[in-house]
Amino acid sequence: MDEKLDFEKVTQDGSEGYYARFTYHDLFGYSAYIQNTNESGGIFIKYSIQCQQSTKACSDQSKEDALINWLKSIKFKEKDPDDIS
Repeated sequence: MDEKLDFEKVTQDGSEGYYARFTYHDLFGYSAYIQNTNESGGIFIKYSIQCQQSTKACSDQSKEDALINWLKSIKFKEKDPDDIS
């Protein structure tokens, strides 16, 4: 995949998310990264979608909205100060 991605930012309490749409042959999807802003760590996500042409639920906007809601639902757990591991 040699596509340059244009990332959008989603900010919420405790994290920042970045996502971009990509295409690969007959698939499209999103690449995303969620950064914990309170401590170190983050999550990389690759979300691929293959749709039938006649499916209304497979619109670009509906899939982007679903991804944004998914990114916003991810919460990082705070480290327990008593945990020495």
